[in-house]
Amino acid sequence: MKDQLTAGPEDLRRYPDSMHGEFEISNIKELISRGEYLRAYELGERAMGGSERNYPAGIGLHALCMSRLGMTDEAIDLLEGTEGIHPEEDARLSALLGSFYKRRWLEARGSDPEEAHRSLSASFKSYMRSRGLGCDYWCTINAASLAIFLGMRDLSLELAEEVISECWEKYNRHGTTSEYWIPASMGEAYLIRGDYGTAARWYESAGSHLCGKLGQIKSARINALALIESLDIPEEEAARVLDSIRTPRIIVFAGHRVDRPGRPGVRFPDSISSRVKNRLRKTLLGLRPDIGIASAADGADLLFHECLLEIGRSTHVILPAPVRHFRRSLAESEASAWLPRFDRVLEQAHRVETSSGSRFRNESGEAYRMAADYMLEYAAELSESFGGELTGMVIWDERSTDRPGGTGYYLLA
Repeated sequence: MKDQLTAGPEDLRRYPDSMHGEFEISNIKELISRGEYLRAYELGERAMGGSERNYPAGIGLHALCMSRLGMTDEAIDLLEGTEGIHPEEDARLSALLGSFYKRRWLEARGSDPEEAHRSLSASFKSYMRSRGLGCDYWCTINAASLAIFLGMRDLSLELAEEVISECWEKYNRHGTTSEYWIPASMGEAYLIRGDYGTAARWYESAGSHLCGKLGQIKSARINALALIESLDIPEEEAARVLDSIRTPRIIVFAGHRVDRPGRPGVRFPDSISSRVKNRLRKTLLGLRPDIGIASAADGADLLFHECLLEIGRSTHVILPAPVRHFRRSLAESEASAWLPRFDRVLEQAHRVETSSGSRFRNESGEAYRMAADYMLEYAAELSESFGGELTGMVIWDERSTDRPGGTGYYLLA
C-alpha cells in the first residue's frame, strides 16, 4: 500500500548498505511533501541511530522535520552545533537555517521584540549568504521579503526584480511543468513591488502547479500575510491577493453500509449503490476537494474513496482495526462482494491509518466510536497543518443516530 513509506529493518535489508542513505532520504522527502512530518522525523531518528554523524546527508531534512513539528530551537541547534556541518559554507543548509530563524521570528514577534529582531536579522543574513553561495530565486525572494521587515525598502525592490527576472526565465523554459514556488515567488515579488493585480494572477497560477504538495500553500499564505501587514496594503487589494492563494479543501466523510439480508426496513440497498455513487461523484466534482478522509466499509465509504480516486484526488483511509482483521471481517460478512473494491481502494490510497491495534470485532460499538473520534481528530490536525478548509459530508438516512461511531455519531460530534 502507498502509505507504507517508512523503513523498518526488513525494508532496509532489501538494499545494499550504500543505498541506505539514498533510500531513507527519498522516503523522508516524500513524507515531508505530504505533510507527514512526525513520520519523517521518526524515520530520520532511526537512520541517525542516536548520532548525527551517522546521517550527514539527512541532517538538513531532519532539522526541517523538527522545525515543522514546532522544535525550531532544536532545529537551529542541530544545524549550528553538529560537528562537520557548516551552514555558512553550504548554500542549501544556509538557506534552511534562514528558514528556521524566520520561523523563530514569526513565533517571537508578538511576545519578545528583541528576540524577534535578532531572529529576523539572522534569517536575512542566512538567506543573503545562501544567495551569495549560488542559491537560486527562492533564497532571494525570502531575502527580499525580510528586507522589507528590516526597513531596507530599496534593497527589497532590487532583490524582487532579480527574482522576477530569474523566475520568468524558468517559467518560460518549463511552463506548466514549473514547480509551485516559481509562480508563487513571482506573486510575492510583485506584491513587494506594489503590483497587486499581477501578484494575485501569479498566486492563482501557482495553484495549478502544486502536484499534491499542499504544504506549500500554507507557507505562501504566511509570507503574503506578513507582507500585507508590513506594507499596509489597502484592505480590498489585500483580500484580492489572499483570495488568489488557493485554500486546500479537505473532506471528512461517513456513510451507511449496504443493507444486510433480513434488515428491518430499507436504508441503503445494494441495488442503488451505482446511483448513489454517480450523485456523490457530481457533488465531489463541485466541491473540488484535495483530500478525502473516511473509513473503508462496504457501501458509502468505499463509494466515496472510489469517486475521489476516479477524479484524481487523494484519499486517506482510517480503519478501526489492523487491515488484515478489518478485511477478514468484510470477507466473512454478507457484503463480501465488496472485497475486491476494498482491496483496490487500499492499494491506491494515499495513506492508511488504524485507530487501534486490536483485533476487529464487528459487533464492537466501542471500536467504531474510537475510530470515529480518531478520524475527526486526524482530519482537524491535517487541515490545520495545511492551513486548509475542513468540510464534513455524510450519506445518511436522517434517522439512525443511536449506533456508537455510526453515521449519526459523526453528525452529533
